[in-house]
Amino acid sequence: MFSINNLKKQVGDRILFKDLNFTINKGDKVGLIGPNGAGKTTLLRIMAGIIPPDEGDLIHPRHSRTGYLAQELSITVQRRSLWDEVETAFNDLKAVKARLERVSEQLSEVEEGNGRAYSRLVEEYQSLFDMAERLGGYEIEARISMVLRGLGFDPADYSRSLLEFSGGWLMRVELAKILLAGPDILLLDEPTNHLDIDSITWLERWLWEQDAALVMVSHDEAFLDGLCNRIFELSGGRIHQYKGNYSAYVRAREKRSRQQEAAIRNRQKRMKELERFVERFRAKATKARQVQSRLRMLEKMDPGDEPVIRDPGLHFCFPEPARSGKNVVVGEGISKSYDDGYQVLHDVDFRVMRAERIAVVGPNGSGKSTLVRIIAGAEGDFDGRLVRGHGVSVAYFAQNQAVELDPSLTLFEILLQTGQGAPRQLIRDILGAFLFKGDEVNKKVGCLSGGEKSRLALARILVRPANFLILDEPTNHLDIVSRQVLKRALLGFPGSFLVVSHDRAFLKGLVNKVWEVHSGKLCEYPGGIEDYLERHPTRSVMERPSSKMRPSGHSARERRRRAALKRQELRERTGHIEEKIRRLEDRIEAIEREKTELEVLLADPGLYQDEARARQINLRYRETISSLERLYEDWETEQLELDRVR
Repeated sequence: MFSINNLKKQVGDRILFKDLNFTINKGDKVGLIGPNGAGKTTLLRIMAGIIPPDEGDLIHPRHSRTGYLAQELSITVQRRSLWDEVETAFNDLKAVKARLERVSEQLSEVEEGNGRAYSRLVEEYQSLFDMAERLGGYEIEARISMVLRGLGFDPADYSRSLLEFSGGWLMRVELAKILLAGPDILLLDEPTNHLDIDSITWLERWLWEQDAALVMVSHDEAFLDGLCNRIFELSGGRIHQYKGNYSAYVRAREKRSRQQEAAIRNRQKRMKELERFVERFRAKATKARQVQSRLRMLEKMDPGDEPVIRDPGLHFCFPEPARSGKNVVVGEGISKSYDDGYQVLHDVDFRVMRAERIAVVGPNGSGKSTLVRIIAGAEGDFDGRLVRGHGVSVAYFAQNQAVELDPSLTLFEILLQTGQGAPRQLIRDILGAFLFKGDEVNKKVGCLSGGEKSRLALARILVRPANFLILDEPTNHLDIVSRQVLKRALLGFPGSFLVVSHDRAFLKGLVNKVWEVHSGKLCEYPGGIEDYLERHPTRSVMERPSSKMRPSGHSARERRRRAALKRQELRERTGHIEEKIRRLEDRIEAIEREKTELEVLLADPGLYQDEARARQINLRYRETISSLERLYEDWETEQLELDRVR
């Protein structure tokens, strides 16, 4: 059991959180969520013992072990092989086994008749043996191989030097070491940021079958849904605890928000009643006691103008671009090799059509980012033929774009530089849409958090309208609310886009085609990410899945059955909403026709010779405009509900 009592942490003048109290039990799988800057990473670092709290206590069992994965790599890369590095996770086990061997030797050498010494050694031997089993026993090689394969490493990588791996792969090495060390509590800060879909699926299943407690910061809704049994929301310096996975949290939070808003309305209504009573009877001596009583009640009451539960989120829509030609971009025989001879893409053909929404997926290092850089025109050295269609304008969000922002410039200067003469008010409006308001636009980029830099980098692509978006991991470092708003904006985007992402919840319902990049080749699959995952379920790389593990559904018959059930469930959830939308659209179409007919009448000068009829037509026209506004509001509400349910 791990307990936090009355925890407080302040950074400068800002109190991140105070009076935090919660308990983590063995087997708990906790998702720690909240807006960027709420203090989630700081809380994990305090729990890991890396930084101290200002006030409060951390209580955990004696000799318990904690595993902490930071969001960014913070180690010095050693000149050792991948296997040797990961094997250091078992240093404690090796020390126990060495001591076990010494105790075994001492047992064989103990003199007869020395019962006390023999009993002491037997007791120590048994204790060490139990500890060795808990730490992984004698299955070190099998466990290392299982975890490395699950995280996407090939056996050929095991002997490679760590110096040959990129930062993303080194993060996987750190994660492998933490998983293999078998801690009693795992503290993971955005563990899926550097993983592909296959590795995320494997990690979800691995963590699910562990008895260790888990506290995890993540913005991956699907990952939180499939793994967590508790959700902690950190916002406004407080922790709100919810039972169940992320979907259960969303439902409970909405209910709590409605109840809170109702309580605020009732409290404000009661305050108005008290104020009316005071004003009415203030001058009457016979009511003096009641008036004073109500005044004291008013002093104690908090009007609560705004509910505590509020996620401002970013709010934006992509500017309306010019229409492109039917063929947006065509690639023929695209190949790319590096100086060391490694060929990342080989003879790849593709075609992007107008209004296509394409997800680019595949293992890390397979060439996804290289491919989209070539298509975006950011990678000039390649073989093959690339042709852009008529009227195509490109906006490219690179995976490392947030990191490459000039830290010495202000937010306003960044967009002014990108916009090349864009109106200053437009720049302020765009920054405001991404939650940078007032004097914040003059803040230096170097002072921003990772999430704020990602929002700023996304804001840059709005300065100049484009009809072809290329987005490489746009959701990294965005909180869940911001991811949802970005998704809604993309759903309303009238052009075409390519998006590289491993976020299953983000891609769900967003794309109509999937490109899988693997082994230098590109395979194209029509349909959404759900269709792709159903046709190509992740192969289990766990050699001996336990009975505790959830069924993977690998048989084709089982997959078809589950797909049919999912489709039926989706129809049941969305059917009545879609029917409402259809009826609203029919009604809108009918009133639009009536509006057009009325405009024709109003444009006829002869109408105004009959004043009574002219007034009647004019009144009807205003009623039509009002009806259309209400219908469009209802239609937008139902569309948002449909997006949420899907």
